[in-house]
Amino acid sequence: MIPHLRSLGRLALCATVILLSSCRREDESPPVAPPPFQGGPGSAPPYAPGPPAPPAAQPLARAPGFPCGSDADLVCAFAHCMQGACGGCLTDADCKPNAACAPTPFGGACFARGLAQGPAPAPAPPPVPGPQPAGDRFERARQLCVDRTNEYRARVGVAPVVRNRDRESCTDGEAADDARSGRPHGTMGRCGESSQNACPDYPGATPEATLSDCLAQMFAEGPGEPYSEHGHYINMTSRDARSVACGVVVTPSGKLWINQNFFRW
Repeated sequence: MIPHLRSLGRLALCATVILLSSCRREDESPPVAPPPFQGGPGSAPPYAPGPPAPPAAQPLARAPGFPCGSDADLVCAFAHCMQGACGGCLTDADCKPNAACAPTPFGGACFARGLAQGPAPAPAPPPVPGPQPAGDRFERARQLCVDRTNEYRARVGVAPVVRNRDRESCTDGEAADDARSGRPHGTMGRCGESSQNACPDYPGATPEATLSDCLAQMFAEGPGEPYSEHGHYINMTSRDARSVACGVVVTPSGKLWINQNFFRW
């Protein structure tokens, strides 16, 4: 009986050992690894705005230009007369063949092709009128202005005008300021004139030659109406005019700017 109990004890002990051994192997199995860490402070790149988008190109606006009646007007040397004004442009098609459309602070404007290329030059100092009366470098041009005007007036049977020397210095100042601003007739009326013709920014070998050409172009506008198309001729041959003063300046680029003021006294 005792040996049999001992055998049962041994079997129970073996079963216990096997059970404990099996439990140990289950407890010692490797843990399942967690998925790799995908986040955390500082793992995302800091936000930074991208470079600003370049501003959209603004279409070129047309500069105001000068009042005109036709392409033959003196103020339309480089631009076509469109909608009663010339000088402003959107493209080269708005300019005459000798000119091109270029941007300015006031909008697109027509310039001689040599001037329309490259960066705009620095602003030039305003032209300074010549001294008067002693040593007046434009004396011959001023007298020619009066004489040639009276020749044209005589052709249509209108009384001659006299030279208004008292207003020549003032007219020089008008021409100088108009040349600086680039606006023909920009100062008209400052000297008390009733009407004004202008030869703006004209090239020429001499003031006399330039003046002769300019006056011939003005007289060739007439006779006729309306004033917007024949204004220079009408001013030159007006029966109301009694005197005339001609202002002349040379711009820094060597061009001539001539104002012709008519007075009723």
